[in-house]
Amino acid sequence: MYYCFLDLECTCGFFGEYLKKERYCGEPLSLGIAILNSKMKIVDSFYTTIKPYRFPVVTKFCRKLTGLTQADIDDAPSTGEVCTELETIFEKYHIEEIYVYGNNDKKSLLDAAEQFAKNFPPTTDKIAHLHSIILVASKIVDISSDLQLAIKYKHKPSLEAFSELLKLKKDSASFHNALYDAKMLAMIYAAIYGNGKSHQVFLEYLKSLPEKNDAEIKKTKETHENQ
Repeated sequence: MYYCFLDLECTCGFFGEYLKKERYCGEPLSLGIAILNSKMKIVDSFYTTIKPYRFPVVTKFCRKLTGLTQADIDDAPSTGEVCTELETIFEKYHIEEIYVYGNNDKKSLLDAAEQFAKNFPPTTDKIAHLHSIILVASKIVDISSDLQLAIKYKHKPSLEAFSELLKLKKDSASFHNALYDAKMLAMIYAAIYGNGKSHQVFLEYLKSLPEKNDAEIKKTKETHENQ
């Protein structure tokens, strides 16, 4: 059995009133997936940048947040082309569900599908790509609440805070990279739901902690390590 974890980095830094009215959630700029096997080991991964349909210009804020440049995006494939490629990977590993952290990834894909349908002529390729986007979006399952409940926290920790809690090796500068975040989500899932004794022992420790917000998690971890 295999598990699939996905992360999208999306367009951001727009503040127009019309975007607020339309509830613009950002278009995909990059996508990363990580495939976990039944032994909780990452066995495959995939990464690509994506050229947005609606706002293909990468804002200054977005460049700073994600590290992506305009050159990374200009010659990138479309969301439809990427989702078509993903179908091959999902067939290989018999993926029925795609795990994500938060509810924006699915919204972003569905928004991309809507924009694609509105702004491109109805060709055979377009219909196939549109079907692929909708198929990928339909497989997405937000597991953020499940992970939160597993460690009995009142607030949802960020991925970075989760990695602090679980003592996972991380690179803070790499968060908001789609592949890095997808792999980190897979590692968090493995640490919480893995069958290894060390995972279970640490999970019991996590459950014993008082509820804290993200700002307090690092302090809690440091205190525990110094005991």
